[in-house]
Amino acid sequence: MELNQRCIEILQALRESDDYIRTTELADSYGLTDRAIRYSIDKIEQFLVKNGFDYLEREHNKGIKLKPSAGLEEFIDSFVGSHTPYKYFFSNEERFVYLTIRLLLAESPVNSDELRSKLYISKNTVLKTLATAEKWLRERNLILVKKRKIGTWVTGKEMDRRRAATDLILQVITVKDLLNYLDKQMVQSKLVNLLFEELFSRIELWLLDEVICQAENELGRKFSDKAYCQMVIYLAIVLRRAAHDIDSLDLHVDNMKNSIEFSVAKQMVDRLQQELGISIAPGETDHIMFYLLGADVIKSERSKIPRSPRQILARQDRLYQVAAAMTDEMEKLCGMEFGKEKKRVVEDLTLHLRSAVYRVKYGIAQVNPAYDEVRNKYNEMFQRTKQAARYLEEYIKEKVDGHELSYLTMHFVAGMERAKQIIHTKTRVVVVCGTGIGTASVLAHRLRNEFNVKIVDTVSCRGLNAVPNDKYDLIISTVDLPGYEQSRYLKVQPFLSEEDYRRLQQRLNRRFPSSYQLELSLVNKLIGIVEKYAAITDRQQLQYEMMYEIKRHNERRMERRYVYMLSDLLTRETIKLNVTCADWKEAIAAGTAPLEEKKWVSIGYKEAIINNFVTFGPYMVVAPGIVLAHARPECGVKKLAMSLVTLANPVNFGHELNDPVKLVVTLAATDNETHLKALSQLMEVFMNQEDLNTIINATSKDEVIEVIKKHSK
Repeated sequence: MELNQRCIEILQALRESDDYIRTTELADSYGLTDRAIRYSIDKIEQFLVKNGFDYLEREHNKGIKLKPSAGLEEFIDSFVGSHTPYKYFFSNEERFVYLTIRLLLAESPVNSDELRSKLYISKNTVLKTLATAEKWLRERNLILVKKRKIGTWVTGKEMDRRRAATDLILQVITVKDLLNYLDKQMVQSKLVNLLFEELFSRIELWLLDEVICQAENELGRKFSDKAYCQMVIYLAIVLRRAAHDIDSLDLHVDNMKNSIEFSVAKQMVDRLQQELGISIAPGETDHIMFYLLGADVIKSERSKIPRSPRQILARQDRLYQVAAAMTDEMEKLCGMEFGKEKKRVVEDLTLHLRSAVYRVKYGIAQVNPAYDEVRNKYNEMFQRTKQAARYLEEYIKEKVDGHELSYLTMHFVAGMERAKQIIHTKTRVVVVCGTGIGTASVLAHRLRNEFNVKIVDTVSCRGLNAVPNDKYDLIISTVDLPGYEQSRYLKVQPFLSEEDYRRLQQRLNRRFPSSYQLELSLVNKLIGIVEKYAAITDRQQLQYEMMYEIKRHNERRMERRYVYMLSDLLTRETIKLNVTCADWKEAIAAGTAPLEEKKWVSIGYKEAIINNFVTFGPYMVVAPGIVLAHARPECGVKKLAMSLVTLANPVNFGHELNDPVKLVVTLAATDNETHLKALSQLMEVFMNQEDLNTIINATSKDEVIEVIKKHSK
């Protein structure tokens, strides 16, 4: 007996859970009856037993869970990754991504029969996907050439080709995907597996890993996991395209020939040529040097960086002065001093600016995954950082975008929390972070300020093996750490969610930082009042819960201050194009699906919207061809969010004037205010017929995003 897609998803859910799962919860999650979910569970159990593993553990009133068995996780990985019995149907977006990357990396024309067999699609579907790719490539100065009996290929500048391939790959592949593939040569996503096969089929991954690790040692830095993965992908593309010359950069590279980064880049190229017996164009060294300059670091061992006094004066001191000026400005704007921490704040900021300068100056995009959280929780600090960043903008003669500003904000937040630190005997903790030194610093210093911990080290997950086991008591990580016992590590969000605080409280002794002294004084007064009229069984726990509620209140107040633009809510993740729906209920489900996947709304939100239509009629069909689907915040909204879905075939909602509907916009509002600016901008789009037609007829998300950006002022 084999497993269908639903059974595989349930098996994965059981594997990822450390506790029992109730069958009623599974039934609700998948929209199944109790009988249907029990049938799926029976199939899973028979499948496991057939393959030599134990029956599921069952406990009354708790549910079911996988029984730990030697080799079980490896078996599930292998089965899901490569031996699933059903044919996987790639989405339009997945077909476009694979086909475009295949063409960008190809050394010779690609035959349509190869694409059909790889993606399980018809000749007509290949042609439609090629048309989408052709438009996308043209926007990046690349031309798609098609000739009968020969095949299809891409022409244009080599640098444009590589930039397009890198951007597209990084839109799809996550840090976790690449680290899993480096470890197991397999990931669960069919698309990502195909892309990795395309990238690494002729390349020894161990060699790329060694080359990058050697570069880290030479530079005296430890790259973040994200920067490491970007470097692996870029080097793979370099090797795939080694036969094609690439121009040297006309970016004053000659002035950098004596830099440590150029020297290390040259060593990397020499090593790859020697090991692989190939010739790499001289211009590649320039480009690799700029990747090294722009790479985020998790740690810098400054003493290991060999620099002459002249290099330090030319490259380090001016940047150090910029960082010092920004830090002075932040002290004035915030009305406080960093004290003994100031030197470290300036040094850490200088380290970050060193790579940020090249990213900003030469247009290397940098996305901060914690951007929304920074804007919500530290919006005032963000605005002050924006003012202080004028020193950096004057230095590089370029504007600094919001994502770079959010990284700078995190540095200042970390410095201020360190400045308010109270010294205690602490549990020894290693912080593991996959994104960069800014995120790691914020997490480390929040832990210091709110718990009795001593941060032994901040490392990437690759660097964890180098930390001796007897040097720490607990690992706190923002990424999964396969192979580590649950008793030795705890996975948390970078900004510590409510659930993270609860689990940390169980493992660590809680304390309050000096920044909370006013709130703590208030809490103690309130507890004194409570004690007059009631017996308190656990004073410390009551104190903690009151402090936590005050903290949450202040965070929500800060969140309400942030004005959301349309581009904040409608992103690549929440846009779906040319979705096929049989009726209006399926169209509503298609609109809520992206929000459900992100856990921003519950499944009940979809039902609430449908019930509103049934009860009140099609009032949400706000204009010809457009429905603005929504329900009350209390009907399952967990976070302010919005999705946009265009329909392949128009659907009737029952509106006398505005049917049929071609565009479904779903709004999930958390209150009566925070969404108003974005909603106003959406109405502007609806009233601009040209922009509205562009969205309705769009074949790529980029077209939609351009319209959204235009109205997000």
